[in-house]
Amino acid sequence: MLPHFLPVNTGFKFGIINGAKLSNNISVIVWACLTVVFIILSFGIKLDSDIKEMDGTEAKILQEEEQFHKIWGQKRLGIFVTTGASYEDALILNDIIYKQAVNLIVADNFSSLSMLWPSNKTRRENAAYLREFWQMGRAEKLKNLLKVEGLKYQFSQDAFSPFFNNLYKESVMPDNPTDSEFLTKLKERFVQKQGDSYRVLSFFPENKANVYTLLKLCRQYPETFLVSGIALSDRISEGVYRNIKLIMPAAVILLVLFTYLCLRDIRESLIALVPVVTSIAWVFGLMSLFEFKLNGASLIACVILLGLCVDYGIFMTYKFRGELDVGTDMAVALAAITTIIGSGSLIFASHPALFSVGITMFIGISTGYLSSVFVIPRLCVVFLGQAKSGKLS
Repeated sequence: MLPHFLPVNTGFKFGIINGAKLSNNISVIVWACLTVVFIILSFGIKLDSDIKEMDGTEAKILQEEEQFHKIWGQKRLGIFVTTGASYEDALILNDIIYKQAVNLIVADNFSSLSMLWPSNKTRRENAAYLREFWQMGRAEKLKNLLKVEGLKYQFSQDAFSPFFNNLYKESVMPDNPTDSEFLTKLKERFVQKQGDSYRVLSFFPENKANVYTLLKLCRQYPETFLVSGIALSDRISEGVYRNIKLIMPAAVILLVLFTYLCLRDIRESLIALVPVVTSIAWVFGLMSLFEFKLNGASLIACVILLGLCVDYGIFMTYKFRGELDVGTDMAVALAAITTIIGSGSLIFASHPALFSVGITMFIGISTGYLSSVFVIPRLCVVFLGQAKSGKLS
């Protein structure tokens, strides 16, 4: 709508670059050589798939947290959660997990309710095993040994009678003891009720080795899950990069398709895609050269670059037809400059995600624009012949 409110023939000019005058064989050769170099360098770029690396927390705060843990000895804990439709079901699964977890990580590193209060099923099995153990003559042997050795220490004859009298009784403690404050407090820490279901919690030191080991165990039991910052970060990272893997090919295919629909010529379409190839190659190459890592933010910025840079290529290629004098150089330059100013300001951001977007957009837009001005006009002359109109603006 803006052009309808502007006076006729009152545009401003500030000596904008004219691609047709500055584009020559030397500029194309220099562009080609540098682009090949950066394409080679781009194979060495590293991908940082950890979403936590884009955390904007200041280094000073992280250092203070680390110092706090060193002084007070508190470890960051992860939680292994088992669920069940009933309290007993949750405890039975928790017993299974505990037996496997202590074999996968150090036993002292896995604090579980099963250590002190296993399921009713396990307690009954343990009681049956003990009865069988003592019934194999061991109880009488122990009783005789205590009588003989007890005389040396002046023990009474019935000192151990309560033990032997209750040895074979089938008494199992109730599932919900109310007469033991210790067990009540223990249950409050390790057991949670969620609606009609129950969750039993186990705690472990949160480090990558423990988390990745227990995640494999989680996958074997659908009724379990981990509560961990590391696990959450990995899951978010996996989701982000899975979507990027779907978006990038789709963006490239649609880009090529719509570029061809705009120009209706294969050679012109390939030339119009030069800024796209240039921007991505130079972004990856320069980031590899200066040891910047690719992350989710910079990859999303690359998708945006595809759509922005192809505009410059389409307009500069279409301008070569020479059918209209519409100030294409001015329009492309202003579009690129305003985008560079807006996105380039993010280079000064301290937040890693914003910085990644800023540096990616700055390099991509700058190189995409320069290639559209210095390279495309010459490529059009070489591969398409002379323009229909002698005046290019």
